[in-house]
Amino acid sequence: ADQGQQFIRALRERFMQLPGVDSVGLINNLHLTLTNTIFITFNVDGVEPPAGSNGHSGDRATVDPEFFEAAGVKILRGRNFNDGDSEDSTAVAIVSEALEQRFWPGESAVWRILRRPRDYLPYLTIVGAFGDANIPTIAEATPLLL
Repeated sequence: ADQGQQFIRALRERFMQLPGVDSVGLINNLHLTLTNTIFITFNVDGVEPPAGSNGHSGDRATVDPEFFEAAGVKILRGRNFNDGDSEDSTAVAIVSEALEQRFWPGESAVWRILRRPRDYLPYLTIVGAFGDANIPTIAEATPLLL
């Protein structure tokens, strides 16, 4: 784990030294292909899951706090990830505005809970909501827009 963190710091520093680079953010799943999608299953209090399913499904990615700035994606409500968010703290999530409005129309998702059926993390506390991003697959002709 320590070597991995050292590698990430060194990689970030090398990218920041490149001409024209203003910020660097990390993500584990760019959503560029339908074969590399990572889904999360969750439940929301008061909202029944789809028929025949044990929960709702959504696309997920793990990002660092710098990702949103580097990708040009604004956090609209709540906060970004920070150093207090760790494996030893409450598990947190930042959700898209589309997810927020689907489950809490006209309300904020901040401090709401996503319950995880059969997972090592029984729930995620939502700490922020970000503006929706248009992320096409690599097969589409349109450019990647975040």
